[in-house]
Amino acid sequence: MLGVDHAERTTVAVVGVSGFILLTGMAVFLNVGTYDMTAGAVVLLVIALASVPVFRRLADADEDKKLLWVLLAALLTKMLFSLVRYWMVNKLYGGAGDSNRYDSDGWAFAQAVRGGQFIPVTVVTDAAEGGTGFVIRLTGYIYAVTGRSKFSGFFIYSWLAFWGCVLFWRGAKRAFPEMDHKRYLYLVLFWPSLLFWPSSIGKDAVMLFLLGVASYGACALLAPRPKIWGVLPFAAGVGGMLLIRTHIGLMAVLAVTVATAFAFIGGTKTENASSRGRVVRIVALVGMVGLAIVAATQTTRFFSEEAGQAISTTGALELTVDRTQQGGSEFEPTVVSNPAQVPAATVSVLFRPFLWEANGAGTLISAMEGAIIGLLLLLSWKRLRRWPGSAWRRPVLIYGFVYTLMFVVAFSSIGNAGILARQRVQMLPLLFLALAVPTTRWWRDQQAAGENRVDDIDEQGTPGEVTGTGSSGEANASLFG
Repeated sequence: MLGVDHAERTTVAVVGVSGFILLTGMAVFLNVGTYDMTAGAVVLLVIALASVPVFRRLADADEDKKLLWVLLAALLTKMLFSLVRYWMVNKLYGGAGDSNRYDSDGWAFAQAVRGGQFIPVTVVTDAAEGGTGFVIRLTGYIYAVTGRSKFSGFFIYSWLAFWGCVLFWRGAKRAFPEMDHKRYLYLVLFWPSLLFWPSSIGKDAVMLFLLGVASYGACALLAPRPKIWGVLPFAAGVGGMLLIRTHIGLMAVLAVTVATAFAFIGGTKTENASSRGRVVRIVALVGMVGLAIVAATQTTRFFSEEAGQAISTTGALELTVDRTQQGGSEFEPTVVSNPAQVPAATVSVLFRPFLWEANGAGTLISAMEGAIIGLLLLLSWKRLRRWPGSAWRRPVLIYGFVYTLMFVVAFSSIGNAGILARQRVQMLPLLFLALAVPTTRWWRDQQAAGENRVDDIDEQGTPGEVTGTGSSGEANASLFG
């Protein structure tokens, strides 16, 4: 621990001891092999050692000492949910989960890597469809370092999902400095389904990480003072999504394209007058159009291969309904075939299953979460009534709205409570943007501050920068301010 101060050593010790106790207790309960437990404990400690210095940097940047402990608590909670997910897959369901396929096929891939083939060609990866093959390879590279340990795999994939949520928060903080960052931070880091579903070896964790990377880049492009470097993380995140779930990547590209175009219309006079910002957004918009064409091509190819002869939109949707209405938790979905069905589909995708549709413990938990989302929306009516004025000035809200709307349309055909709950985690961080809008007309406060600043300059004869553009140091100083 050279170069780590006393506070960081204490924090790492807390993570290590707490994690080891949790892991040991779960290992005894599950009666798993010694190596699996030992390797998992080592990986957990490495995760702590790698994470805590970053937490300290973020806390220092925001000048908020409490932030370190909030992030630490979120990491520990995420690791705990990873153990719960491990128990559910391997004991409650008797190993019936995709993570076990990734474990066995990933180990075969890892052995080839250890044999000297850095990019091995194996039967299991060649036979798997694109997204599955990607996760098998990723698991194989992890196992090539850690050895075959499900605990290690679950922890590392959970860690990826955790950083995806952190990136959502940091991006939103850049793109919408005035938003309620504390509320948004707690929502994305402690929401139950975001803690539970993307906490195992599989596509869900990787997709949440890639969405976080893409959204961080998108927020840099949509910020009050846009940064052209945002294209790089956005393209990287979308590129990864196109390898796993192409339609999600396409939705992200289209949402950013619409938001970028909208940015030319909305905003304050000061921001619109920035020629540099307009040039950045023009370049970004051209890039988004090109990326959208690539994503659309990949998505069309994917659905053509998946649906076989049912290559029409209607045929693909009908096939999705048939495939998902099985397993004991099915319901009749509201499939969007015309704009008039969007409101009903929105209710279905956001809140299903309803409490009266629950027929087991799993669906009851999903139904309760849907009910809580509905209650949050109702209790946030003061924030939602400020959404139009905020969205006019902060196009990141347009990005979140368009993506959520496309998600509703795309996933309205899913008629299975479990599948819908899992897939919904790819939409929740962007939906939560609307729940973090300030309750006041914050732009009027900024205008008043700007006018007062001008008056001070006139009286004192001292030149200075007019504040109130949404990028002031005060607005960015503290998460809990």
